[in-house]
Amino acid sequence: MGIRLVAIAAVLFGLVLTSGDVEAALNSAQRRELQTLQRELSKVASMVLRKDVEGAEKLLQETQKQIDEIVKEAKAEDDRFVKTLRQTIDRHQNKIRSLKGEDPAKPENGEAGGMSFKDDVRPILAKYCGGCHIDNARGGLRLGSAAAAVQGGQKGPAVVPGNPNGSLMLRRIAAGQMPPGNRPKPNPQEITVLAKWIADGAKEGGPSKKLPKVDVPKPTGNETVSFKEDIAPFMVNLCVGCHSGNDPRGGLNLTTVRNMMLGGDTGMVILPGDLENSRMYRLVAGKEAPRMPQGQARITRKNLNDFTKWFEEGNKIDVDDPDKLLREVVPTPAELLARELAALTPEEFSQRRLQRSHDAWNRALPKQNYRIYETRDFAVLGNVPGERLRQIGDWAEEQAVTLRDMFGHKADEELWKGRLAIVVLKDRYEFGEYNLIIERRESPAEMTGYSRVTSNGQDAYAVLLDVGDESSAASPGMRVNVISQIIGAYLARGEGQLPEWLKRGTGLVIASQSVEEDPYLQGLKKAAQTPLQRLTKPADVFADGQFSPTEVGPVGYALVDFLIKGGTKRKFGEFIRALQSGASVNNAIQSVYRATPQQLAINFFATFR
Repeated sequence: MGIRLVAIAAVLFGLVLTSGDVEAALNSAQRRELQTLQRELSKVASMVLRKDVEGAEKLLQETQKQIDEIVKEAKAEDDRFVKTLRQTIDRHQNKIRSLKGEDPAKPENGEAGGMSFKDDVRPILAKYCGGCHIDNARGGLRLGSAAAAVQGGQKGPAVVPGNPNGSLMLRRIAAGQMPPGNRPKPNPQEITVLAKWIADGAKEGGPSKKLPKVDVPKPTGNETVSFKEDIAPFMVNLCVGCHSGNDPRGGLNLTTVRNMMLGGDTGMVILPGDLENSRMYRLVAGKEAPRMPQGQARITRKNLNDFTKWFEEGNKIDVDDPDKLLREVVPTPAELLARELAALTPEEFSQRRLQRSHDAWNRALPKQNYRIYETRDFAVLGNVPGERLRQIGDWAEEQAVTLRDMFGHKADEELWKGRLAIVVLKDRYEFGEYNLIIERRESPAEMTGYSRVTSNGQDAYAVLLDVGDESSAASPGMRVNVISQIIGAYLARGEGQLPEWLKRGTGLVIASQSVEEDPYLQGLKKAAQTPLQRLTKPADVFADGQFSPTEVGPVGYALVDFLIKGGTKRKFGEFIRALQSGASVNNAIQSVYRATPQQLAINFFATFR
């Protein structure tokens, strides 16, 4: 009867007991005393939050003394519940030491040493930069390891070991440019940590620090559920938001395997193989309140089934490094999507493109019907007459031939995975609605089309306003509009970010080779004169963002015309491919045209008329 009461108490108070614990040296009275002391320990966490160091230290010492007396009397140091209480005490002691300004994890040799990326730097980067540069690789830059930070992204190395002032990452953070916008930014102390780490050589390691030991069950190869593939992903997406940082909810930090196995303020939350007595399972499965995760987030039925099976199979963890961030272990949404897309056949990819185009149309214009005209390289859909769609599709196919010839594609090679969708809208109101709902942006009056192509092929489309066939000095006709946007969509392929002047200019130059005596095209060089005269440095002509939306087309046309005529189409093709592979504009200019951007810009202005 006494054993049963203890088991019931374990369920009611969330204690992590197993049948083995019940049969240990502790008797029922001693176990009840320890349960009372565990509740006293939970008060220490509240005192730490209030920064009541003296009160927390006093309560912790008194509670620890009573626990020591009970354990000594029972000779139960190996009892699992006792071990849980010991770990809880250690965690509270470390927090108190931190509040007192002491280092809770000094080097084992007792000497100061260089800073550690994992212990000192990565927590700061994960806090402020993780969404873009740990969960994802915005601009080709990942910051999950020291080596990745040194390697950098599309704009070169983010960190120069030993040179804080020469490190792009630190300069942008110190200037308040990163993270962008109104997002929270590192404080001066955190910036100092980053600077010192770089000055010390930007090393991955650092002094060996004492870390609490944890038992990590290793997989046998017979498991049906993988922690890395099935459990960690929903933990990262639904749980880490609350259970991370300097003050994780309930003292439970789920950012690494070590932290997860250590547990929280109430002790261990995972007892390997013991599903019913593991507090984490009871909360997630709704067997105990409050159900986790809280709020709107809820795991799916499959998540819960996998979670249950993971416990039944002994909570085996297929992660080699217990201190590696789970965000780095778990495939990012982008990586999962890339896997999914890579498995599609060309026919399946094409059907996916049609379905996404259909879904986008119904979101933007649910009360409007559309027609569709399909060709080898394009799916043209819109609310214009069928003959107009066919005409636009034929113009597009003509440009597909030009692209294959200009950039050396084989006759049977796809220009876009799953083809390019071309959405044609008959009036400006509908064009504006489509842009607003799908792209979440307003359409300036001068905009008559745009394209979007992602590097993984998930999206590949151009959206065009049917401007009619009449061209004027201020506005191109529909054929020029079609050609310009198709070329822009082609150039947007690949990992690199091409400047807007290059995408717009290339489309207009190729259009000028197909459309003769067009007033708009004939007036482009004249329209480029005013914005070009405004530049103070010649090389600025190659920098993106120098020109307004109305200016970027004429300037781009003048620049691309110069690059093709001054170098040959072959060199221009090499320049494009270098940019698509991730090279910067400056590096691509130097490698292809054998000149500095300044020299090439001076040549451009000397020949521009």
